[in-house]
Amino acid sequence: MKATILSTLLGLAAIQFTVSAQAAPPNGLPENARVELSGTLQVFIREDLPAQTAAYEYYLERGQGKAPVRLIFNGSHPATLRSGVGIAVRGMVREGNVEVTAANIEEGGDASGVMAESTQAFTLDARSALVVIVNASDESHTSEDLGNMDSYYFGSANSMADMYDRISFGQLAINGIVVGPITVSETAQEVCADPFAYASSWLDQAEGAFGIDRNNYRHRIFAVPRGLSGGSCGWTGYANVGCGTACSAFNRWSHDINTTSHEFGHNLGLAHAGVGSNQYADMSSFMGYSTTSGVRALDSAHHWQLGWFADIDAATTQRIQGSGSYDIAPLREISPAGNAPSIYRIDVASGDPYFLSARVPEGYDTGLATLNSAALNGVNIHRYAGSGYDLTDRVAQLDNGQSYTDSVNNLTITQLARAADGTVTVTVDMGEGECVPSAPGLSANPTFGTVGPGDSYDFPVTLVNNDSGFCDPRTFTLATDQGGLSATSVNLAPGAQGGSLLTLVGGASSGDTVASVSVAGESTPPVAVMLTVDATAPTISGLIGSYERKGKNHRIQLSWSGSDDSGSVSYAVLRNGAQIATTGQGSYTDSLPKSPDASYAYQVRAVDPFGNEALSATIDVATSGGDDGDGGGGGDKPCRGKKCGS
Repeated sequence: MKATILSTLLGLAAIQFTVSAQAAPPNGLPENARVELSGTLQVFIREDLPAQTAAYEYYLERGQGKAPVRLIFNGSHPATLRSGVGIAVRGMVREGNVEVTAANIEEGGDASGVMAESTQAFTLDARSALVVIVNASDESHTSEDLGNMDSYYFGSANSMADMYDRISFGQLAINGIVVGPITVSETAQEVCADPFAYASSWLDQAEGAFGIDRNNYRHRIFAVPRGLSGGSCGWTGYANVGCGTACSAFNRWSHDINTTSHEFGHNLGLAHAGVGSNQYADMSSFMGYSTTSGVRALDSAHHWQLGWFADIDAATTQRIQGSGSYDIAPLREISPAGNAPSIYRIDVASGDPYFLSARVPEGYDTGLATLNSAALNGVNIHRYAGSGYDLTDRVAQLDNGQSYTDSVNNLTITQLARAADGTVTVTVDMGEGECVPSAPGLSANPTFGTVGPGDSYDFPVTLVNNDSGFCDPRTFTLATDQGGLSATSVNLAPGAQGGSLLTLVGGASSGDTVASVSVAGESTPPVAVMLTVDATAPTISGLIGSYERKGKNHRIQLSWSGSDDSGSVSYAVLRNGAQIATTGQGSYTDSLPKSPDASYAYQVRAVDPFGNEALSATIDVATSGGDDGDGGGGGDKPCRGKKCGS
């Protein structure tokens, strides 16, 4: 069952790269021994973006304190492998690596509780990122890069974080910090050969030097010197494909926004943007090869994969179901021009769907004028599988009067005009009166939810009829292996969407429940969601109080320590058993009315967002009444005037 769930969540396309075997750093495995290991798979892509070369590499993480083991495949690798998958392997140790075959890989092995990410990145998301500046023992960063590293990644403009914020229409926020530099014991040659093997020790060093906690950051980015190994390192970027609970990227070209965004794109589950047989050749997207001579954003197919639309509720209106004339607004940042859709999708009977878009040289697309000027003439036509980790293929860029024809699918796209604001008008001829049935689209958003013990959570599930416009309406049947659906039968016309709510109820203790929803009798992949029950109470300790009097003001200063696994907690302050205030801080000042000497009993109740709570011990704080004059300390008034004694 577990392997089935992982396969549902992943679905990685089988894109083959050459994998070179080399001696691994020490990992404690006996040479030439047959071993059986389990742990968490990490898939990396090692690539030289200017040279347009790439290779996949695979590591098995076996738990804290154990060096990762590189896996060398004899033959092709399993198509579903993604970072974060739990696997068990059997193989032979050769020069510290473990040689395996696809037949000796079993998904669903012990992954220490790591759940793999979906094949699509999550929209309306925030990602935490830690950038560690790393100097090799014999190679250091330039002063220019050291002085600008924060702006390269997190600056308010012309940075990786700003790029993603703007091109996602504000749906992806990257928040993080830059620390370093640290000087590691590895040479430049060792860093080039096997950076992931040393990543854990580099994080140990950064944590000790700067007081950070790696567990607060999902993305761990290592900025290594751009001149590493004399510039002959063999890669400009080295990144996880996909991201489980944590993922890594190693960047030599931190100064180049195209490179940093490209490697972060692999973390999000994006494959390359190509043209024909060249997987890097589409220069309309930073998922093509990198150059420092200009910037550009993403192609329309990758926008579709990530769910980044200017109006995320209008996705289904962007499908072309029949012949006609269509306006395409430019794929601008933040908001498109006019009211036309900025991305159209055309499903065909044979091969991948088509994606149509228009571009303008603004914002992070200013570099298109030099990098790919044809993208600015009119409609850009891409093909892509529609979901999951797969290459996008740019098949045409049209100008006015030009056409693209797919004779296999009887499809012709002709550009009629391009307006001054960049809006492009095209005609689409899909043949006469033919019904082209397609598997319906199925999605859930969000795919993760957290509740308290016994509480329920509703996951919205969306179903789209992808049949061509000449087809009759159809009734689809939804099914789930957990929980209940608000509607199991949905009747939809071609191009229409409908929905249902999947309700899951949490148990009495902490834990995860994975449920899937499928469409009966269809080839549509099921969608998986996960409900987490948080039954862990927050902690609170160290409550102390002190009395302070200034003039007529009587105050008691309270402070305490508290924490919660959810990262969010509020505190209710109680005086003599009655609640007097609520705060999100670890301190509170209680201003008292004028009173004689008294003693007050205080407690603090910590409450997390899921209703779990903890109550502190009671402390008693005594006050001093006395006189409320200016003396501030109680006791007799000072004597003033002629009547004072000598």
